[in-house]
Amino acid sequence: MKIQYKGSVSPEALETESTKLVSEEQVTSSEASIKTQKDRFYLPVLNINHNHEWPSKPLEDRKHFTDEVATETCLGNCCGVEGLKGACCHLDPYDTEHVLGPLKGSDKDEWIRDILAWFRKRGLNLTRADVVIDYEEGKIIGETLFKDAPNNGIFQEPSAYPMLRFQVIGPRYACKFMNPVTYKCGIYAMRPNMCRTYLCNYVLTNFLVKTKSKPNTWQKVR
Repeated sequence: MKIQYKGSVSPEALETESTKLVSEEQVTSSEASIKTQKDRFYLPVLNINHNHEWPSKPLEDRKHFTDEVATETCLGNCCGVEGLKGACCHLDPYDTEHVLGPLKGSDKDEWIRDILAWFRKRGLNLTRADVVIDYEEGKIIGETLFKDAPNNGIFQEPSAYPMLRFQVIGPRYACKFMNPVTYKCGIYAMRPNMCRTYLCNYVLTNFLVKTKSKPNTWQKVR
């Protein structure tokens, strides 16, 4: 901002006016910084993997977590937050609770091979790098895109890889295979075991579920 005067002005008056303007600019800059910082945290902090955040619902109040209930919950009332969809498939750059990995066991090699073949049949010649993020790339992602996350050290852990590649959807990152309009999984029939068997703590403490060890029995796990 320029200071314009008509006629003569004393050095003292000029210095006073300059100091005032600098002070006003600093206040404006500070307010903008506070607003930016505040606006970053309007997303719900879910803590979907923290046991203590989710009290156990009484048995008589629980529904069976059928496919229909799962669709209704995960695509409209995820973690009990109305309108929230597919939180487990998202990454919050300011509260990175988990990453989309690691792919383990048969997922690590066999699933990657199978999903690439699945895409080729549909005319898409993808490579491993189109599907997953490996350690060397992930380290850089953690240092840049997630540098403000208090727990971004997970990106520096080799054991966190390979992880599913992700995209930008709204204010968060999300699995590359999530449809940005419907929020449904684009490879649901081919999703890895990591996704097939995952149940967040909201589901475990609010519904009757079937587990890998008891696939035919509805039970209260937590």
